[in-house]
Amino acid sequence: MTAPKALACLLGLAAAVSCSSTNGRVDLATFDAEPRVAGAAQVYLDSQDESGENVTLAVRVRDLADIASADLLLEYDPERLVYFSWQAGVLLEQVVGPVTYDVFEQGPGDLRMQISRSAGSADAGLNDPVLVVLRFKVVAVGQTPAMWSALSSLDDAQGTPHPGVQFYAGEFSGS
Repeated sequence: MTAPKALACLLGLAAAVSCSSTNGRVDLATFDAEPRVAGAAQVYLDSQDESGENVTLAVRVRDLADIASADLLLEYDPERLVYFSWQAGVLLEQVVGPVTYDVFEQGPGDLRMQISRSAGSADAGLNDPVLVVLRFKVVAVGQTPAMWSALSSLDDAQGTPHPGVQFYAGEFSGS
């Protein structure tokens, strides 16, 4: 890092320059969730565990009824973050009947979650049930954002996307 960049990082001007190093080994990974606005139907990431270089996140849904399926796309920097596993949540499991989970990397840095019920739908009230749990490894020192694609949606039993759902992600850090 050059002297001007180092000074900018020391002064907290990280928005103006990159204050990360891809040569450093990550010993501690964390996730800071994006601040949410109260009162709206939401899909958001919630840190469940931060162990060494690994971060486990819950994809939670708040204040939304009649959820039959989800098609979510999470975008991140694949040079800084590696997705490695998922686990079913409880949201769509609340109703009797099979649930299909298709969680995969659509391409580098694009994690797709296609989750659906064969029949019926579930409600996410104010207790924020988990849709799916994701595990990542932070492989570079510094900060990197995760963002929901505008193509992400939660659909009702008729296959219609719920309007007005707010999507909140956050930022991974490695040190």
